[in-house]
Amino acid sequence: MKFYQPRNFRPLLLFVLVSLVCGGGVVPAQVSTPSPQSAPLTVQTTVQTTVQSPAQPAAQAVRLNVIVTDKSERFVADLRQEDFRVEEDGVPQPITHFAREMSPVSYAIVVDNSGSLRSLMNYIIGSAGLLIQANRPSDETMLVRFVDSDNINVMQEFTDNQTALMQGLSGMYVEGGQTAVIDAVYLAVERVAERRAGESGLRRRAVVLLSDGEDRSSFYKLKELQALLRKSDVQVFAISLLQNLDKDPGYIRKSPREKAINLLDSLTQETGGRVFYPKKPSGLMEAITEISNYLRTQYVIGYQSANASRDGKLRKVQVKLNEAASDAKRTVHARSGYFTPGTKAEEKTRSKEKAPGRKSP
Repeated sequence: MKFYQPRNFRPLLLFVLVSLVCGGGVVPAQVSTPSPQSAPLTVQTTVQTTVQSPAQPAAQAVRLNVIVTDKSERFVADLRQEDFRVEEDGVPQPITHFAREMSPVSYAIVVDNSGSLRSLMNYIIGSAGLLIQANRPSDETMLVRFVDSDNINVMQEFTDNQTALMQGLSGMYVEGGQTAVIDAVYLAVERVAERRAGESGLRRRAVVLLSDGEDRSSFYKLKELQALLRKSDVQVFAISLLQNLDKDPGYIRKSPREKAINLLDSLTQETGGRVFYPKKPSGLMEAITEISNYLRTQYVIGYQSANASRDGKLRKVQVKLNEAASDAKRTVHARSGYFTPGTKAEEKTRSKEKAPGRKSP
């Protein structure tokens, strides 16, 4: 599968990125950049191998990005190493690295252009523009538009050029199709994971999804996307506008709204990201500001896994607060697990020869 280049390119006027959201109470030009005091935490896992003597298996080096929020869902910024504990498959792991770091980020903005969002499209495009405006010079963004499995387009490849990204947003337009949220996120995660893969340093990688979250007909299954996320150092954030989704269930099925919530909750919790459900379009600005903070400033926790086996299996990870720092109203957001190196992960990936075609940009 590869992304298509857009064929029907009907640009919106660029100035609409300012005017389209101002009417809903969002002011694009005034997005504040994250500060250490207001920035939230995120969780991701990077697996590396350390070299040891042949007689002793190499220890698994694991790095986690962690978000801790209070009752108002604001970032808790004053925690110390001794406030945390980490367990892997229920076994306590000594923390070998701890920091609160503001890092550059490579991320994809993935925008749903399906017909169900027609009435909200201007707000969605405007909020994506806000996120781009908050980029720092070391950040880089890829812009993706999607409808169905055969209509997933890269509007702008990774760049730090905000003008080019805004021009990519101006090419967004609504059209009909069977929405493929899972496929769009899957392909974006693949591309983000490959970006600067061999580069050392503390660069973070993420996908920001703007959609109602209703998946109607994806090629990939949710379990396949979850398997990819467990093998990738990519965090998923989402903003979902559910206003147009039916909330009434059928006799033997969940409502479209409930299914969308379950999907987005699953993806963000799997990677330690966050999902926001603004009740009104004007709530997009606050959600975008929070995500911008989460992307860049997080707690970073590292440990050497006590389990040195190389079996390709899933390791379940839990990050908790110790009693002194624990608060019933504090929540830790962390990646739920990772696959160890091995012959094969347990999840099987279907042949890409049968997957919907895509073309490199």
